[in-house]
Amino acid sequence: MSAPDSIAQRDELNVADLKPPPLTPPYLYKCPLLPSRLAQGALFIYLLVSLAGSAFTALQIALIFLDEKGTPTPPVLWEINAAAHHYEGYITLAVFVITAAFFGLWLHRVASNALSFNPRALPDTPAMSVGWYFIPIANLFKPYQSMQAIDKASSTHGPHSAARLLPWWWALWLLTGWVEQAFEAFWNNAETNAEIMKVTAFYEVTYLGSCALTILAMMIVRRVTTAQMLQHHSAIRSPA
Repeated sequence: MSAPDSIAQRDELNVADLKPPPLTPPYLYKCPLLPSRLAQGALFIYLLVSLAGSAFTALQIALIFLDEKGTPTPPVLWEINAAAHHYEGYITLAVFVITAAFFGLWLHRVASNALSFNPRALPDTPAMSVGWYFIPIANLFKPYQSMQAIDKASSTHGPHSAARLLPWWWALWLLTGWVEQAFEAFWNNAETNAEIMKVTAFYEVTYLGSCALTILAMMIVRRVTTAQMLQHHSAIRSPA
């Protein structure tokens, strides 16, 4: 081997070493239908649990109101109310954890698909689209920004876009969280039946907001999933 040849090969190796690694790994489209069905099924069960909680909360308000008026009520209603509120927290927590897991699975899938459509679609990785929910302060706005970017990359803001639903969904998410925190403070200070009834009526707003939030989440999951599937099929059918 001549000296010029060895110098040329050495220069090629040096140039190769200087090339920056890819910023993100390549993402391939994967059908989001199964994660979508799992997420929507879990959300539907959570909706039923929220409706049940709302009904038992309304029963508690009615019982306290009748007790304040001196109207006799069947003891079985008080027993049902006590049993419902004893198990409600455990059931709600279990269903919430399962729902969050399936929603996170769906979110990771549609975020990866968004990057397969456009590598610059998201400011973060699919993992961070899920992870932002667990980071204080950032979880007040980053998950919303990620969902906006996913929806924008998945559709052209046509009939399957979730753009109009996202502000309502996120506003309810923040509002229900703040109301729950306020309820804990008010509940600890409630002493009389009248105060307990007012605080319980206040918490009823949380259940109603949770129901509306869950319905919006189901609609968003369905729309984003449909938009991604249509965009993928359109890309397959379009001529090269």
